[in-house]
Amino acid sequence: MGSIYLGIINQINRPMSQIFAVSQSQVYQWLNRWQQINRSTINCSLSYLLSSPNTERFNPVNLENNYYSFDRAIICDKPKIAQFLIRNNFHFENNCAVLSIDGYPQSIFNTVMEMLQRNPDLQVYGLHDASPKGVSLIHELRNNEQWFKDSSVNIYDLGISPRQILNKPKYFILNTRESAREAK
Repeated sequence: MGSIYLGIINQINRPMSQIFAVSQSQVYQWLNRWQQINRSTINCSLSYLLSSPNTERFNPVNLENNYYSFDRAIICDKPKIAQFLIRNNFHFENNCAVLSIDGYPQSIFNTVMEMLQRNPDLQVYGLHDASPKGVSLIHELRNNEQWFKDSSVNIYDLGISPRQILNKPKYFILNTRESAREAK
C-alpha cells in the first residue's frame, strides 16, 4: 500500500509537460558538423543513414558461410536501431548478429536465425527503450517459438526500464495517445 501511495504522490507532484532541452536547429547544426568532419572518411550520405530500414537491400548470405555462427546476437526492439548498428559495422567488429524483433533485415533474417540456433554457446542481448513494446522484448525472446523458446540460450537485458527514467528530470518522456494505447 505504501508503494502505491508513494507512486500516486509522485505522479501528482510531477509536472505534466516537459521542455525538450535541444532545439531542432541545434540538432541540424550538430548533424551538419558531423557531416563536415566525416565526409572524407565515411563513404555514405546522410540520406543513406536516415533512410527507412524497409528500403534497404542486403546481399544474399553466401551458402558457404551458413556453417558458421555468431558468438553473440543483439536483438533490438526497433528496426532503425538494428539498421544503425549494422551500418556502423557493429556486427563485423564484434562477431555479433544484429536483428530486430520484427525480423529486420528481412532478406537474411531466416538464414541468420538458423546460424544462431546452431550455436549452443550463443549469448543474446536484448536492446530496447522504455516503451511498452521495448519492455516486453526480453519476454518475447524467451517465449516466442520464432526466437529462443525452450532453449538454454542466455538472454541479457540491455534495455532501459521505465523506473530508470521516470524520476530523472533530464530525460524527455513522450506522452501521446498512441503510447498510452500501447501501454494498455
